[in-house]
Amino acid sequence: MTLTRFVLCCVLLVILSPTLWAQQPSSEVLATGSGRVVWFAPNFSVKWEYPAGNIHDVQLLKNGNILFADSNVIEITPDKKIVFQYTPPNGKEGSFACQRLDNGNTLIGENFSGQVKEIASDSTVKFTLQTKFSTDNQHHRMRWVRKLSNGNYLVCHSGDHLVREYASTRRTVKPFGNKKLPISRLPLNVWKMGTR
Repeated sequence: MTLTRFVLCCVLLVILSPTLWAQQPSSEVLATGSGRVVWFAPNFSVKWEYPAGNIHDVQLLKNGNILFADSNVIEITPDKKIVFQYTPPNGKEGSFACQRLDNGNTLIGENFSGQVKEIASDSTVKFTLQTKFSTDNQHHRMRWVRKLSNGNYLVCHSGDHLVREYASTRRTVKPFGNKKLPISRLPLNVWKMGTR
């Protein structure tokens, strides 16, 4: 972030802070950091937490369970029972992306192999997509993966500093930008990219 952008953000925060803090938040927040998953209530109190590794992806599922990727992909219930776990075959530089799909399968991005997989609840591999990457750095082959509503896959290749959209036919549809941060497609083909 440039100094000018940083100063502008600080000025906006000072101007907007009375408005932002005057209202009680109405949403709960699921966050990660310091080796844990934390579920915050609207008043910012900790509703639930679970120790984990370095988490790269987390989501609250429709059934109330939490799915996260910390090299392994784990689904855990609110009472902290593991109901799904996937460990990559190589055991190192594991899975840094996960998404529960509408059909009940779990989308997993394996960093080391550069593969996107769809895994059934019984751990059967239903689909595998070998992505293209040029980096030799096994730690940065991919970070974020999402299956889009059109059936394509959006993959963030952090070591290559770009995001590619792949068709399920395994061909690259299009590459995007020079970012290695989370990205997702919003309605109307608007793209949201994370920032540092």
